[in-house]
Amino acid sequence: MKTNTHSCQQPSQQQPCASGHQPSCSHPGQQPCASGHQLCVIGLGYVGLPLARLFSTKYKTIGFDRNHNRVAEIMSGHDSTMELDERLLKEAIEKNGFLCTSELEKIKECNIYIVAVPTPVDENNRPDLTPLIGASRTVGKVISPGDIVIYESTVYPGVTEEECIPIIEAESGLTYNKDFYAGYSPERINPGDKEHTVEKIKKVTSGSTPQVAEIVDNLYNSVLINGTHKAPSIRVAEASKIIENSQRDVNIAFMNELAKIFNAMGIDTRDVLEAASSKWNFIKMSPGLVGGHCISVDPYYLIQKAQVYGVLPRIMTSARRLNDGMGAYVAEQTIKCMNKKGVLVKDSRILILGITFKENCPDTRNTKVLDIYHTLSEYTRNITIYDPWANPDSVAREYGLTITPALPELSVAGAAAGAGAGSGGELPAACACGEVSAACPVAGTASEVPAACPAAGAGVGSGGELPVACAGGEVSAACPAADTASEVPAAAAGVAAEVPASCPAAAAGKYDAIILAVAHNQFKDLNYKALLAPNGIIYDVKGFLPREIVDARL
Repeated sequence: MKTNTHSCQQPSQQQPCASGHQPSCSHPGQQPCASGHQLCVIGLGYVGLPLARLFSTKYKTIGFDRNHNRVAEIMSGHDSTMELDERLLKEAIEKNGFLCTSELEKIKECNIYIVAVPTPVDENNRPDLTPLIGASRTVGKVISPGDIVIYESTVYPGVTEEECIPIIEAESGLTYNKDFYAGYSPERINPGDKEHTVEKIKKVTSGSTPQVAEIVDNLYNSVLINGTHKAPSIRVAEASKIIENSQRDVNIAFMNELAKIFNAMGIDTRDVLEAASSKWNFIKMSPGLVGGHCISVDPYYLIQKAQVYGVLPRIMTSARRLNDGMGAYVAEQTIKCMNKKGVLVKDSRILILGITFKENCPDTRNTKVLDIYHTLSEYTRNITIYDPWANPDSVAREYGLTITPALPELSVAGAAAGAGAGSGGELPAACACGEVSAACPVAGTASEVPAACPAAGAGVGSGGELPVACAGGEVSAACPAADTASEVPAAAAGVAAEVPASCPAAAAGKYDAIILAVAHNQFKDLNYKALLAPNGIIYDVKGFLPREIVDARL
């Protein structure tokens, strides 16, 4: 049995001690005191790793995760979630002695266990407590008399004491609030947010007894800049977390409903919100896709628990249904825009910018961009997803989709300024081959098109004439190119004349529709004109792009 360094060594029943950082207690029982903390954080994801690193600045801290690859990655000084600055991680390992492990033996000497594992929903949107149950079993195998377990995972009121604690009791043989104690301090990590980092977040704390609540509150206060709010009970703390995200879900649903109404009326929703927000008490929010591990998941936990008590939460349920349908709505609006401009939707080329659930982070959990993709895939298979933040292997493994790691150089702002028919500049080499390539340097005259170009060998050689295939790779009456070099349309000759969308040259290497789904900073620098086929459309989900270049926005 481990030596409980934060306990007062007395033989009788253990009671929690709120005596601060005193080395011993005068209470009659053996009591967990606030001195000698040895922490173990279970679950080293977006929440657990930053928290463990922070606690390592004050206490001996061990991180535990069953994923051996994740442990090895962290101990090498790398965090694939990009949530933790690698400089801080290396400092924690090298200077603070922070250790990560997958071995139970290495965490048995700890006396405070903090559980930070995901709480997802299943395919029917029912709470899935599997990760939490597994973590509780882990705690039960290592917990000792006098220890405290603190849960950070988002749950409905009652999960900690009704679901998790009985598992620990069964696994350990110890009795709750007699041999060991519990706390709850819900996580408030916002993935990708470099301003509201864990040390700056004000956290809610609670404990299974008033004395333990004090110990837990003091523990978090010792590392947090903006302090804590001590809730009167674990159930209150659980409820506070679940309504934080449920409230935001309902508010965004209202914005999305407004967007649908105003779009139908032909009114720009963001103009309306800008005008309305001039009133001092108007709550300004924006419409959008609601994905990720919190807002799109947590309300289902409270919805299910409410029904156990005979309450049907109509507003929350309606908000979830509306927000879950926004991906399909965006796809339908894109198709509507294409139809209005005479762009054939079937087999069209579409570029989706972004697949993560929010901007400037690699997290793709529960992303609603998938709904855009799946709706459009009913009409075309020519869909490209580009996201410089997302891990291609992770996306392929989780969703069975291939994302492109890079766009052609043409997409970089300034790389092909004015490229595109009707833009006032010259078309790039893609006009003849469908791909930008030095092997096909389309010049200003037909005689300069090399044989290496697929379009060149289709008839070049007799007087330097280009066939109608010059621009699209196929002979087509739809392409107004004649059979002499002098009659080759300006688009193939380096002149910015208009080429109709029906010409195969028009869409070669370009997209009929671009959907900006995620507002990554990198997307500001794309040359949208170079990427877009003549008559193509841009749909801006985020209101991120200049208004003058987009056809519609949410």
